[in-house]
Amino acid sequence: MVKFIWRVKPLSDVQARTICPKGKEKDKVEILVIDDERLAQSETLRARGYRIREQKDIVDLKAVEAYEVILCDIRGVGKSFNSPFEGAYVMSEIKKRYPYKIVIAYSGSSYDVRYSDYLKKCNGHLIKDDGIERWQEVLDAAVSDAVDPVLKWRSIHAFLVSREASAYDIFRIEQAYIRAVIDNNPRLLQSRDLQDGLTQDVRSIVNNMVASIIFSAAT
Repeated sequence: MVKFIWRVKPLSDVQARTICPKGKEKDKVEILVIDDERLAQSETLRARGYRIREQKDIVDLKAVEAYEVILCDIRGVGKSFNSPFEGAYVMSEIKKRYPYKIVIAYSGSSYDVRYSDYLKKCNGHLIKDDGIERWQEVLDAAVSDAVDPVLKWRSIHAFLVSREASAYDIFRIEQAYIRAVIDNNPRLLQSRDLQDGLTQDVRSIVNNMVASIIFSAAT
């Protein structure tokens, strides 16, 4: 019989943890835009308080690790990944490694229907010609979700289930996550007791979560 020496904490305990005051999310969340062309809305969005960082492309997934919200053009980026599906493939890979990050796809032109399979995990979609109010609506939702620890865990939970992690391992990771958020102590996710027995891809996700907890604590 497994014997726990600490009280089991429900996920609802992190709801009382104020990561960012309501209405201040966009002041705290830096948004990465990946586009080989300058985003026409970027200056207006900055003027409205969004922290926009633009890059023409990325050479590896490590480049997005510091950002909780990523906007990516479907076309014209991802050259280093050698995929004919360009930015769509990049976004698919980002969601595989960082399932808790908010990824928004956008495009200024039509694209082959085959791209759609790579966009299924994205959190939202925009068209470059959409009005600024539509962009603001999507970004407001994105930055709000990015600082919500419950939504973040639900994304992680869905990934763990998709990787067929055992119910017991998911429970252990959830408890460590809850305590890490409440105590501002991401090292709880790196303990040997937690990581022993996890598969490599699950361990990788747990380690990637540490940077996200540090971001949450910093806000």
